[in-house]
Amino acid sequence: ISTDLRFGNFLLIFGGKNLANSVSSIENSEFKFSNLYQGKGAVVTKLDIDDTSFCFINVGLPFSNIKNTQEKLDFIDEVHQKAFQTKLEKTEKIIENLDYRFLLGSFNFPNTMKNDELKLAIEAYQHEESKDQKLLILQTLFNSDFIESTKSQSSINNYSEFSIVFPPNYKYKHGTVNYDYSKKERYPSWYYPRY
Repeated sequence: ISTDLRFGNFLLIFGGKNLANSVSSIENSEFKFSNLYQGKGAVVTKLDIDDTSFCFINVGLPFSNIKNTQEKLDFIDEVHQKAFQTKLEKTEKIIENLDYRFLLGSFNFPNTMKNDELKLAIEAYQHEESKDQKLLILQTLFNSDFIESTKSQSSINNYSEFSIVFPPNYKYKHGTVNYDYSKKERYPSWYYPRY
């Protein structure tokens, strides 16, 4: 639909040949997160398949600690409020009126546990043999996930997701299953399309 060489994330949407004549009204919107972070932002595409509307929002945000995550939530809200608006429809929230909406990407929200507590919980999960105990540990980890604890304050609250049944999977040292506890102090988190 469009390209911008200065922008660092993109969205590919594939459909079967049987949909070729059913797709219409394709539009694209792009948002830059901040001038401080090159290539971070969101790409939003909406389209109709027959008379059903779809919206795909791919977000790529920089790593942050708990202190500056509100800026990310505000950005996601801004994308929801301003995508596809023309000067004539400034107050209409177009995304909210579409039939199906998918929010995905690399949010880079931190976990609210202290790093030492998080490491201990993950180690306990890795050494636990009881499935029930593993699920309890996962629930504790998930409840301390920043996005889970704050989504009621954001447009993210309008989305649902499948249950997470595995421990945080980002970021591992290259070629291993050991977490990267380097100088950047990135807390382990979940890395996959969340919503």
